[in-house]
Amino acid sequence: MGKAFIIMLLCGVCTLAAQEQTKQEFHHQIGAAGSLISGMGISYQYIFSDDYRVKCTGLYYTETKSTDYSGDRTNTEIQAGMEVQKSLFKSNNTRVFAFVGVGILSSTTFSNVDIDTRASNKQNYYHTGAGVGLELLVMDRIAFNIEVGALYSVRVTSGEIDSPKHSIYETFSRREVGFGIGGGLGIGYRF
Repeated sequence: MGKAFIIMLLCGVCTLAAQEQTKQEFHHQIGAAGSLISGMGISYQYIFSDDYRVKCTGLYYTETKSTDYSGDRTNTEIQAGMEVQKSLFKSNNTRVFAFVGVGILSSTTFSNVDIDTRASNKQNYYHTGAGVGLELLVMDRIAFNIEVGALYSVRVTSGEIDSPKHSIYETFSRREVGFGIGGGLGIGYRF
């Protein structure tokens, strides 16, 4: 009877010790990120497995200025982006990953130059790219990452000026394309 009790006690202690050594798995991460490829703002990352993750980033910002000499001016910026990540190497506190990302930045400015003249300007930046990143994990929950990759960007600018008093109505549109190197930084909390 004493031997059976000792065996059960040892099995219980071994089970508890094994549970303390296993690392807790997290499937969600929230934080802040800034990337030339997938945008900047508040980020949410869903961790499917150690190999695959998806990160979404977004930001909304608006500001209105009113001055005596230039009238009212309203600036609005909206950013949204997404990344798909594939782990290339993973240890307890370090992960190297490849990623593909897309993003958009929409910036709009409305101005009332004077009582009879209004102007608007809209710029849309479309980004896509691929690269590699490094993630460092601190205290099992806080993750810092850095990314670098190839970037393809398209900027579309359009606008109009409307001044009925002076019989002026003008519109313009322009498109620019660019290639380059993009990078990004981020911090997140896993839960």
